[in-house]
Amino acid sequence: YLLRPCPFCLKLRIFLTEAGIADNFRFIEFESGDETHEAIRNRMIEAGLKPSFPAAELAEGRFATESDDLIARFASEARLEPAT
Repeated sequence: YLLRPCPFCLKLRIFLTEAGIADNFRFIEFESGDETHEAIRNRMIEAGLKPSFPAAELAEGRFATESDDLIARFASEARLEPAT
């Protein structure tokens, strides 16, 4: 989930694109306060999380956040070094 124009969301998207793995993901982009944003925030709160973006739903109702953590996770899964 990518909030426009969040710089951390852009950072994650750039990493995934440059790493060549962006096609493995379904991006949902939204503006602050729109219906999509509110729905995702509510789902995260229901899951016991403080809403933060970017976010990835790893399984139904199980979210991961923080751009650096997401980059490290997806790089590791793809056997990539984030710095390169």
